[in-house]
Amino acid sequence: MHQLDMRISIFINSFANRSWVLDEIVSFVESSHLIKGVLFLTVFFVLWFQSEKVVSDAKVTEKRQILLYALLEAIAQPS
Repeated sequence: MHQLDMRISIFINSFANRSWVLDEIVSFVESSHLIKGVLFLTVFFVLWFQSEKVVSDAKVTEKRQILLYALLEAIAQPS
């Protein structure tokens, strides 16, 4: 998994210092706990309600369990 993390980091960092505006936006988002929380909750709720109409109740329940486990794991990680 470390190799995948390194590749993702290198890809994201390849955009640094190309645009002053983009650098400022990323810096602002990184320092704003409110924006990061809103982004996280938006993605969480989109994933939570997305599959209700598409798959069976058992699949929806399984997907929601995975989301809750992921949320608990994210909360439990030391910062």
